[in-house]
Amino acid sequence: AAAIGGGGGGGAAARGGPVSSDNPFSATATPPSPAGGTSTSASPSTPTAAEAAEALFKSTLSSSAAAVSSNAAASFGSAVSSAAVTDGDDDGDDEDESGSDGDSSGSDYPTAGDFFVTAIAALEKGELETSLSNLHESIANLTPENVNEIRVCVNYVVVVQLMVVIRRIEKTMATSKKRPARQLKRLALLSYCAAITPLSKLSHRLTCMRMCVNKNMEADNYGVAATILQQMLKLKELPDYKQLGDKLKICEQHKKKNKFSFAQSNSKMFCFETFDIIDAEEGYYSCTLCPAVFSVVANNPAIESGRDCVLCRRGTLEEHDE
Repeated sequence: AAAIGGGGGGGAAARGGPVSSDNPFSATATPPSPAGGTSTSASPSTPTAAEAAEALFKSTLSSSAAAVSSNAAASFGSAVSSAAVTDGDDDGDDEDESGSDGDSSGSDYPTAGDFFVTAIAALEKGELETSLSNLHESIANLTPENVNEIRVCVNYVVVVQLMVVIRRIEKTMATSKKRPARQLKRLALLSYCAAITPLSKLSHRLTCMRMCVNKNMEADNYGVAATILQQMLKLKELPDYKQLGDKLKICEQHKKKNKFSFAQSNSKMFCFETFDIIDAEEGYYSCTLCPAVFSVVANNPAIESGRDCVLCRRGTLEEHDE
């Protein structure tokens, strides 16, 4: 594995996947209007505002213990390169006949960084399956020493998985004349899980938070929406700051009441398999290396104490009784 860069193009050819014209992560997307609609990230016409808000965002928004710094993705390079040099040659030779550093995969073989850059580019194009495939490839090319890099990738994996399910539900609802409460509740929950996942890129996290606000307001979960809005409104530089403030006023008019029970939990943990909230008194498994958390009721025989994590394949699952 070699260096993972923080941005730009290039990298391995993307795995095949569908392209969506309705993509909230699009680099050209703009924030939603006050009337609602698809939630999106800030427009590239205001990058300075987003960049200026980043430091404030990190200091004011709470995050889980698994959170990584906002530049973690950009700093993949040195850590992964060091691991590649360390692991490159076991027989003590400094170079092979071609003058390489012992990497038998060849210079044209995609690196963990190539896969990561391709995954992020695919996400911003709406190619969710492509993004997911390349994220898994990036993890596979990392070593246990690359803890921060693995955490960055796993957080993106779970958010992309959430977006896949959200897209599937939305397509089903688009063909139905009714809006079943069960589907509205599920969208509210899935978007909440995405919003509390600490993605390394600010614009991506804000996209998830905007989506969470919209989906929960649609589901009459005004308390959840208000909580996310209050966090976002700490960033006064956001281009849709006034629109967000208007939405908070609507939530306050509804006394921040929540219609669905998942929102009553104080837990900020959710199962990375079932995407259900894990209550504080409920047992769960956590990975010793990556941010993955799994409910004890997750219907997957591979999820049990002492087994390898099903997401990063590097850490071990530990059971917590409560």
